[in-house]
Amino acid sequence: MSIKLGSHLAFLGVDDIAAARTFYEETLGLPFVTDEMGTLVFDLNGTQLRISQVEGFRPQTFTVLGWLVEDITAETAKLAAAGIEPVRYPGLPHDEHGIAALGSVRILWFADPAGNVLSLTGS
Repeated sequence: MSIKLGSHLAFLGVDDIAAARTFYEETLGLPFVTDEMGTLVFDLNGTQLRISQVEGFRPQTFTVLGWLVEDITAETAKLAAAGIEPVRYPGLPHDEHGIAALGSVRILWFADPAGNVLSLTGS
């Protein structure tokens, strides 16, 4: 059996839809597409990110959404300038900016206002 799949969609739950819109649109600069009956839709380079307020929402402790970036140090500095603190995991080597080096991969974890863990991965 083969299922013909179309475009990708990404979904996030949050506990405060207004705070999510401010964070994703203004802080991260994602292009806002529409509000579909309370679900915010953003453009992730051709992939829709759909964010909904969820009653009793509890964030996961693992990364739920991430971006590949060319210059992780520069992008981390932009997040820091916006007041976003890195998430540091015990036992992992983090530099002074909160970026973890895992072999040749460098990752910065941070959270949205709902506590969803997001990441940047790059060099």
